[in-house]
Amino acid sequence: MDTKVEIRRLAALFQCDESELGYLESLGGEALMKLRVQFQDSLISDYEPVLSKLAGTTAITPAAIAVKIATRYLGPTLTSYLSYYTPVKSAAKLAEKFPSDFMIEVAKEQIPERAKEMLKDFPLELMRPVTRGLVAEQAWSTMGGFVDYLPEEKSFALMSEVPDAESNLRISSYAQNKELVAKLVAKFDDDMLIELTKASLASPELMREVCLVAEKLPAESLEQMARLRDRFSEAEQTQLYKYARENDFSALADLYDLVN
Repeated sequence: MDTKVEIRRLAALFQCDESELGYLESLGGEALMKLRVQFQDSLISDYEPVLSKLAGTTAITPAAIAVKIATRYLGPTLTSYLSYYTPVKSAAKLAEKFPSDFMIEVAKEQIPERAKEMLKDFPLELMRPVTRGLVAEQAWSTMGGFVDYLPEEKSFALMSEVPDAESNLRISSYAQNKELVAKLVAKFDDDMLIELTKASLASPELMREVCLVAEKLPAESLEQMARLRDRFSEAEQTQLYKYARENDFSALADLYDLVN
């Protein structure tokens, strides 16, 4: 488990700079994930009986009234909490009637670990506009958390809603599931792969993501990257090589080793 991802997620949750949480790195990724989830769950667990009962009323409440209650009185946070206790089919019927901006705010309040079943069964076509909205708002933490629990086929389908390379890298920086990210990257064409690598050159944080994902790429994708080496200047190749070698990322270090 990547400790830096969990530090990044905690920083987003507490709305602070990652450097302010550096003292927590010694705990390790798994402990930090538990800490984050426990904190998020603490906001819900005390009210679980009430939330469960309230969610149960959605089956007998006319949809128009339920939507009005959610948007006018409950707000995105409480609505997201209720979703954990609402059958996915019922939640989807309500979501169809929610304004798109409200749905985006609800998504930003979701706890991915609690939303696993919803991510699995929620209709894809309702997720597309939310994905576009999250990209527009640069809600990378929310999207990275979802990547860890989205079914593979949904991730592939939603990839088209994330059109640029830097956004893909930003999302990846909040995701633990680099294997899935690598499978998505393996579908990139040459131009997108070049754009991805170019974007990483501007930021050590993003370069780390390219290196992490490269470690999980299949041989065919590494061969694709090798064919594209001449699309980068010698200085760019050296920059990638030095970063990868200094940080023990063998896949890119070997790829951009100019001696060979």
